[in-house]
Amino acid sequence: MEWTYAERRPGQSLQEFFAQHIDHEDEEKSFTLLALSHVMRGVCYGAYRYVNKRTGIDRVSALVIPVRVERRSPRIGYRIYTEYEAPLEHHRCPRSIYAMLTRFRHCEEYAHAKAWRARVEDWYRSSNAPPLRTGMRIVFKRPVRFDNGEQRSEFIVAGLNPLLLRGDDGRAYAIPDLRERIGRGDAQVTA
Repeated sequence: MEWTYAERRPGQSLQEFFAQHIDHEDEEKSFTLLALSHVMRGVCYGAYRYVNKRTGIDRVSALVIPVRVERRSPRIGYRIYTEYEAPLEHHRCPRSIYAMLTRFRHCEEYAHAKAWRARVEDWYRSSNAPPLRTGMRIVFKRPVRFDNGEQRSEFIVAGLNPLLLRGDDGRAYAIPDLRERIGRGDAQVTA
């Protein structure tokens, strides 16, 4: 999907800006932006209401909006995705937005929406995990495969900023989604 660029009026909030691009109503359906988060790591998360006037379907779904703001310019670049198509790496949806979403059967029918919601919930679990400390042992249920083809399942936390792990051979390893994997239960942490 290509980036779209538009100008934001002085003093216009992001929610007002995106509402003018999302809100739509015709004879068959309507879309209404209900809430929008602030920009976090270049992404806004939102909740929108979809109503199909013919079938009576009324649901609240998630929006994932990568945003580019140009310095000293009213121009904003953006891509608007729904949870049915959003890149799975954009899963840090605020709890306040996620709580607004309709819990509906069609998430079972739409595999991508189900996968996106599962990633969000995994992220919540990982954010509730106890903090990592130097010297903690991390053991994965299945070995982690690295780009060089090596596989390893046990690590010791060697540093926290940046997060650095060491294998029993003394070599350094980085696992970018470590906390999410711990939150999902893929690995156990021991003191």
